[in-house]
Amino acid sequence: MSIQVDTAGNSAIIHLHGYIDAASAPGLEKEVLSILEAGNTPFILDMTDVGYISSAGLRFFLIIAKWSTSHHTSFCLACVNETVMNIFNVSGFARLLHFQPTLEEAIISQKAD
Repeated sequence: MSIQVDTAGNSAIIHLHGYIDAASAPGLEKEVLSILEAGNTPFILDMTDVGYISSAGLRFFLIIAKWSTSHHTSFCLACVNETVMNIFNVSGFARLLHFQPTLEEAIISQKAD
């Protein structure tokens, strides 16, 4: 798992690459939270290159959602593939998170919030 950070307007775009599983989730959580604590909000998690998430990966998204709520900021997930979206749907997480089909639409949605 690796990440790359860009900005678009006042939003941080965090590009995630790889699988989010028990091996990668703790390090990913620490790295993303340090970016967010630095004040890069609102933010977008670009899921274009995420091929799989495990239950530990779902925990990562729950922590990020709680952080966002407690810091009164918005975020969304962009470009989630069908396999990963199915995991969000089956787990019930699709009701807790905000999704945009493209990165461009995610950037627009964050500007509107």
